[in-house]
Amino acid sequence: MKIVAALFLLSVLALPLHAETKPDLRTITVTGQGEIKAVPDLAIFNISLNSRNKVAAVAVDQVNTSAQALVALLTKNGIEKKDITTTSGGVYPNYDNDVAGKIVTYTANYSVSVTFRDISKSAKVMAQVSTVPGIANVNGPSFGFAEPLQFENAALTKAVENAKSKALALAKVGGLVLKEPITIRTSDASAPRPVMMMAMRGGMDAEAKVAHAPMEPGEQTINASVEVTYAAALP
Repeated sequence: MKIVAALFLLSVLALPLHAETKPDLRTITVTGQGEIKAVPDLAIFNISLNSRNKVAAVAVDQVNTSAQALVALLTKNGIEKKDITTTSGGVYPNYDNDVAGKIVTYTANYSVSVTFRDISKSAKVMAQVSTVPGIANVNGPSFGFAEPLQFENAALTKAVENAKSKALALAKVGGLVLKEPITIRTSDASAPRPVMMMAMRGGMDAEAKVAHAPMEPGEQTINASVEVTYAAALP
Protein backbone atom coordinates (compact mmCIF):
# COMPACT_ATOMS: atom_id res chain seq x y z
CA MET A 1 0.00 0.00 0.00
CA LYS A 2 2.85 2.39 0.83
CA ILE A 3 4.41 1.76 -2.60
CA VAL A 4 1.10 2.43 -4.41
CA ALA A 5 0.49 5.60 -2.40
CA ALA A 6 3.98 6.84 -3.16
CA LEU A 7 3.53 6.26 -6.90
CA PHE A 8 0.17 8.05 -6.85
CA LEU A 9 1.71 11.02 -5.02
CA LEU A 10 4.53 11.25 -7.57
CA SER A 11 2.07 11.23 -10.49
CA VAL A 12 -0.03 13.98 -8.90
CA LEU A 13 3.03 16.11 -8.25
CA ALA A 14 4.16 15.63 -11.84
CA LEU A 15 0.95 16.98 -13.38
CA PRO A 16 1.38 20.69 -12.49
CA LEU A 17 5.03 20.53 -13.50
CA HIS A 18 4.07 19.19 -16.97
CA ALA A 19 1.34 21.84 -17.40
CA GLU A 20 3.72 24.67 -16.52
CA THR A 21 6.23 23.65 -19.21
CA LYS A 22 3.61 23.74 -22.02
CA PRO A 23 3.88 27.14 -23.77
CA ASP A 24 0.74 29.25 -24.24
CA LEU A 25 -0.39 29.58 -27.86
CA ARG A 26 -0.29 33.20 -28.94
CA THR A 27 -1.59 34.29 -32.34
CA ILE A 28 -2.06 37.49 -34.31
CA THR A 29 -4.71 37.60 -37.04
CA VAL A 30 -4.71 40.35 -39.65
CA THR A 31 -6.18 41.10 -43.06
CA GLY A 32 -4.11 42.33 -45.97
CA GLN A 33 -5.04 44.14 -49.17
CA GLY A 34 -3.20 44.10 -52.47
CA GLU A 35 -3.77 46.14 -55.61
CA ILE A 36 -2.22 45.96 -59.07
CA LYS A 37 -2.89 48.29 -62.00
CA ALA A 38 -2.36 46.97 -65.52
CA VAL A 39 -3.19 47.95 -69.10
CA PRO A 40 -5.49 45.41 -70.82
CA ASP A 41 -4.15 43.69 -73.93
CA LEU A 42 -7.42 42.27 -75.29
CA ALA A 43 -10.46 43.94 -76.87
CA ILE A 44 -13.61 41.84 -77.24
CA PHE A 45 -16.58 42.61 -79.50
CA ASN A 46 -19.92 40.83 -79.84
CA ILE A 47 -21.41 40.86 -83.34
CA SER A 48 -24.95 39.84 -84.29
CA LEU A 49 -26.38 39.19 -87.76
CA ASN A 50 -29.93 38.46 -88.80
CA SER A 51 -32.05 37.90 -91.88
CA ARG A 52 -35.83 37.93 -92.36
CA ASN A 53 -37.73 36.07 -95.06
CA LYS A 54 -41.12 34.47 -95.62
CA VAL A 55 -39.35 31.13 -96.02
CA ALA A 56 -37.41 29.91 -92.99
CA ALA A 57 -34.81 28.05 -95.06
CA VAL A 58 -34.10 31.16 -97.12
CA ALA A 59 -33.64 33.27 -93.98
CA VAL A 60 -31.20 30.68 -92.64
CA ASP A 61 -29.26 30.56 -95.92
CA GLN A 62 -29.02 34.35 -95.99
CA VAL A 63 -27.69 34.64 -92.45
CA ASN A 64 -25.25 31.77 -93.07
CA THR A 65 -23.91 33.60 -96.13
CA SER A 66 -23.45 36.75 -94.04
CA ALA A 67 -21.73 34.75 -91.30
CA GLN A 68 -19.30 33.24 -93.79
CA ALA A 69 -18.53 36.71 -95.15
CA LEU A 70 -17.95 38.00 -91.62
CA VAL A 71 -15.57 35.20 -90.68
CA ALA A 72 -13.70 35.59 -93.98
CA LEU A 73 -13.27 39.32 -93.37
CA LEU A 74 -11.99 38.75 -89.84
CA THR A 75 -9.49 36.07 -90.81
CA LYS A 76 -8.32 38.19 -93.75
CA ASN A 77 -7.46 40.90 -91.21
CA GLY A 78 -5.35 38.54 -89.12
CA ILE A 79 -7.91 37.35 -86.56
CA GLU A 80 -7.26 33.69 -85.80
CA LYS A 81 -10.10 31.18 -85.77
CA LYS A 82 -9.49 30.51 -82.07
CA ASP A 83 -10.46 34.13 -81.39
CA ILE A 84 -13.80 33.88 -83.23
CA THR A 85 -16.43 32.14 -81.11
CA THR A 86 -20.03 31.45 -82.12
CA THR A 87 -22.23 32.44 -79.19
CA SER A 88 -25.73 31.82 -80.57
CA GLY A 89 -27.73 31.02 -83.68
CA GLY A 90 -31.25 30.04 -84.64
CA VAL A 91 -34.47 30.86 -86.45
CA TYR A 92 -37.85 31.95 -85.11
CA PRO A 93 -41.24 32.92 -86.59
CA ASN A 94 -42.71 36.43 -86.70
CA TYR A 95 -46.47 36.52 -86.23
CA ASP A 96 -49.14 38.76 -87.71
CA ASN A 97 -50.22 41.42 -85.23
CA ASP A 98 -53.84 41.22 -86.36
CA VAL A 99 -54.32 37.50 -86.99
CA ALA A 100 -53.55 35.24 -84.05
CA GLY A 101 -51.17 32.40 -84.85
CA LYS A 102 -50.47 33.52 -88.41
CA ILE A 103 -46.78 33.43 -89.32
CA VAL A 104 -45.76 36.17 -91.73
CA THR A 105 -41.96 35.84 -91.82
CA TYR A 106 -39.03 34.06 -90.20
CA THR A 107 -35.93 35.63 -88.68
CA ALA A 108 -32.63 33.77 -88.61
CA ASN A 109 -29.85 35.05 -86.36
CA TYR A 110 -26.20 34.35 -85.71
CA SER A 111 -23.86 35.89 -83.12
CA VAL A 112 -20.11 35.72 -82.58
CA SER A 113 -17.60 36.99 -80.06
CA VAL A 114 -14.36 38.33 -81.54
CA THR A 115 -11.16 38.83 -79.55
CA PHE A 116 -8.54 41.30 -80.76
CA ARG A 117 -5.05 40.64 -79.41
CA ASP A 118 -3.81 43.84 -81.02
CA ILE A 119 -6.17 46.52 -79.73
CA SER A 120 -4.75 49.15 -82.08
CA LYS A 121 -6.18 47.28 -85.10
CA SER A 122 -9.68 46.80 -83.73
CA ALA A 123 -11.23 50.12 -84.85
CA LYS A 124 -10.15 49.67 -88.47
CA VAL A 125 -11.38 46.07 -88.66
CA MET A 126 -14.68 46.82 -86.93
CA ALA A 127 -15.32 49.63 -89.41
CA GLN A 128 -15.15 47.00 -92.16
CA VAL A 129 -17.29 44.56 -90.16
CA SER A 130 -20.13 47.08 -89.98
CA THR A 131 -20.52 46.91 -93.79
CA VAL A 132 -21.14 43.14 -93.90
CA PRO A 133 -24.71 42.47 -95.13
CA GLY A 134 -26.99 41.33 -92.34
CA ILE A 135 -25.13 43.04 -89.48
CA ALA A 136 -27.72 43.78 -86.81
CA ASN A 137 -25.73 44.84 -83.75
CA VAL A 138 -22.14 45.41 -82.70
CA ASN A 139 -21.38 45.64 -78.98
CA GLY A 140 -17.98 46.45 -77.55
CA PRO A 141 -15.24 46.70 -76.86
CA SER A 142 -14.83 45.11 -73.47
CA PHE A 143 -11.20 44.98 -72.37
CA GLY A 144 -9.38 42.14 -70.66
CA PHE A 145 -6.10 40.28 -70.22
CA ALA A 146 -4.61 37.40 -72.16
CA GLU A 147 -2.88 36.14 -68.99
CA PRO A 148 -4.80 37.48 -65.98
CA LEU A 149 -3.20 35.00 -63.55
CA GLN A 150 0.09 36.89 -63.42
CA PHE A 151 -1.70 40.04 -62.25
CA GLU A 152 -3.89 38.14 -59.79
CA ASN A 153 -0.82 36.49 -58.25
CA ALA A 154 0.97 39.83 -58.02
CA ALA A 155 -2.03 41.32 -56.20
CA LEU A 156 -2.10 38.35 -53.80
CA THR A 157 1.63 38.76 -53.10
CA LYS A 158 1.06 42.40 -52.21
CA ALA A 159 -1.86 41.43 -49.97
CA VAL A 160 0.30 38.94 -48.02
CA GLU A 161 3.08 41.53 -47.67
CA ASN A 162 0.53 44.03 -46.41
CA ALA A 163 -0.78 41.51 -43.87
CA LYS A 164 2.73 40.76 -42.58
CA SER A 165 3.48 44.47 -42.19
CA LYS A 166 0.37 44.87 -40.04
CA ALA A 167 1.19 41.78 -37.98
CA LEU A 168 4.73 43.01 -37.29
CA ALA A 169 3.37 46.34 -36.09
CA LEU A 170 0.89 44.62 -33.77
CA ALA A 171 3.55 42.26 -32.44
CA LYS A 172 5.83 45.19 -31.63
CA VAL A 173 3.06 47.00 -29.77
CA GLY A 174 2.23 43.82 -27.85
CA GLY A 175 5.83 43.05 -26.97
CA LEU A 176 5.85 39.84 -28.99
CA VAL A 177 8.04 38.23 -31.61
CA LEU A 178 6.21 37.36 -34.83
CA LYS A 179 6.63 33.76 -35.97
CA GLU A 180 5.48 31.75 -38.99
CA PRO A 181 1.97 32.02 -40.48
CA ILE A 182 -0.41 29.34 -39.22
CA THR A 183 -3.24 29.87 -41.70
CA ILE A 184 -3.75 31.98 -44.81
CA ARG A 185 -7.22 32.51 -46.23
CA THR A 186 -7.87 34.39 -49.42
CA SER A 187 -10.71 35.57 -51.57
CA ASP A 188 -10.20 35.38 -55.32
CA ALA A 189 -8.34 38.29 -56.83
CA SER A 190 -10.72 40.29 -58.97
CA ALA A 191 -10.57 42.77 -61.81
CA PRO A 192 -13.44 45.09 -62.76
CA ARG A 193 -16.17 43.55 -64.88
CA PRO A 194 -15.77 44.34 -68.58
CA VAL A 195 -17.87 47.30 -69.65
CA MET A 196 -19.26 47.62 -73.15
CA MET A 197 -18.05 50.91 -74.55
CA MET A 198 -20.51 51.18 -77.43
CA ALA A 199 -23.45 49.53 -79.11
CA MET A 200 -24.49 50.15 -82.70
CA ARG A 201 -26.38 48.80 -85.65
CA GLY A 202 -24.91 47.92 -89.00
CA GLY A 203 -24.69 50.18 -92.03
CA MET A 204 -22.68 53.23 -93.02
CA ASP A 205 -23.77 55.19 -89.96
CA ALA A 206 -22.34 52.47 -87.73
CA GLU A 207 -19.16 52.40 -89.82
CA ALA A 208 -18.61 56.09 -89.23
CA LYS A 209 -19.13 55.70 -85.49
CA VAL A 210 -16.68 52.81 -85.20
CA ALA A 211 -14.06 54.40 -87.44
CA HIS A 212 -13.89 57.51 -85.25
CA ALA A 213 -14.19 55.78 -81.88
CA PRO A 214 -10.84 55.68 -80.03
CA MET A 215 -9.94 52.24 -78.68
CA GLU A 216 -8.14 53.22 -75.49
CA PRO A 217 -8.06 50.40 -72.91
CA GLY A 218 -6.84 52.60 -70.06
CA GLU A 219 -5.91 50.77 -66.85
CA GLN A 220 -7.74 48.15 -64.85
CA THR A 221 -7.27 47.51 -61.14
CA ILE A 222 -6.88 43.96 -59.83
CA ASN A 223 -7.62 43.60 -56.11
CA ALA A 224 -6.84 40.80 -53.67
CA SER A 225 -7.59 40.24 -49.99
CA VAL A 226 -6.12 37.76 -47.49
CA GLU A 227 -6.59 36.89 -43.83
CA VAL A 228 -3.45 35.57 -42.14
CA THR A 229 -3.02 34.15 -38.65
CA TYR A 230 0.57 34.24 -37.36
CA ALA A 231 2.09 32.48 -34.40
CA ALA A 232 3.68 34.83 -31.86
CA ALA A 233 5.89 34.37 -28.81
CA LEU A 234 7.42 36.32 -25.96
CA PRO A 235 10.97 37.56 -26.63
